[in-house]
Amino acid sequence: MLQTFRKATDYITNKYQKCVKYICESIDATDINIKLISAIVPFICITPINALLYKKWIMSMSGYKTIAGTVYYPVFATLVFSIPSLIYWVRRKNVRSIPKKSIFAISAYDTIGSLISAFTVSEISIMLNMVVSKILLPMTMIVSYFVLNKRYSWSHYLGALVTMCGIFIMAIPKIINSSDSTNMIALTFFIISFIPWTFAGITKESYLKTVKINKSVMNFMIYLFQLCIAIPILPVLYYFLEQPTVGLSLGSYITNSLGCQLSLTSDEECKYALRFLLTDQILSAFSSVLGLIIVQESSVTVYIILSTLRLPITQMMGYYLSTNGIITFTKDDNFQADIYSMISIIFVII
Repeated sequence: MLQTFRKATDYITNKYQKCVKYICESIDATDINIKLISAIVPFICITPINALLYKKWIMSMSGYKTIAGTVYYPVFATLVFSIPSLIYWVRRKNVRSIPKKSIFAISAYDTIGSLISAFTVSEISIMLNMVVSKILLPMTMIVSYFVLNKRYSWSHYLGALVTMCGIFIMAIPKIINSSDSTNMIALTFFIISFIPWTFAGITKESYLKTVKINKSVMNFMIYLFQLCIAIPILPVLYYFLEQPTVGLSLGSYITNSLGCQLSLTSDEECKYALRFLLTDQILSAFSSVLGLIIVQESSVTVYIILSTLRLPITQMMGYYLSTNGIITFTKDDNFQADIYSMISIIFVII
């Protein structure tokens, strides 16, 4: 069964890359990195769907966001990546050769960033979150300049500036028109969380440029290490973040949240929690591997720019789905297809 699955995935990958190569040759773009383009196209298509599925999943787990984000998400991600990792290890039979210190460092950086930002999620509006998070792009370029000795041309800096302008054009008018007040302490901690995330991205690029590793195995180990870090501090997170509002003991909280995640309760919100998470994880498995390929073939800066393109596309997709009654979101999501979104997409693509 594992051999059949491997052959099927290899066949589909080879056919897809040959198709991309044929298209590039047809337009005389023979100097383009075929592997990079083959990863970018599906990455841009999948990640907006991921964002909407993740939003629906978090909405279905509204009373259990702490354990959902820190434990359940990496648990299911570990299970999903365990299948291709098992196939790889059965073929290679060499688990010890994988460098684990760098992967643990990536996991630690990601976990620290997530934990810091977790305390600020409820205090910052969605649109402000989107705008401020773009600071990650210049931070990454600056750190990579010193740590990775990256040297950027004027076109790279101009590209980063244009990308950020596209997001600001979309988001700033909505922030100005919003009646939400901003907690400056929460905003400060949210910006601080970019520091470990920046080093996580830089470490990934450095690692992928120097070590040959299966991308599924790398993701499997990252999520596994995240679990090892998150589970011991779950009680602290719960008592600080959700216990004051939920009012349950930790044991009852875990039991109730597990029932909700597995859609075993009669709660209407939990009805599709498992379905949303499984669908999101399957697509996330592809987008995560594609993201690592993009970082390896180009840089983490390019990856962040491509991730930025997801924001206006996600907004327009959410607008279409919500206005046609296909999927419902909360009023706070405020998905709108306006002129600012269209200009934003144009800026980011340029």
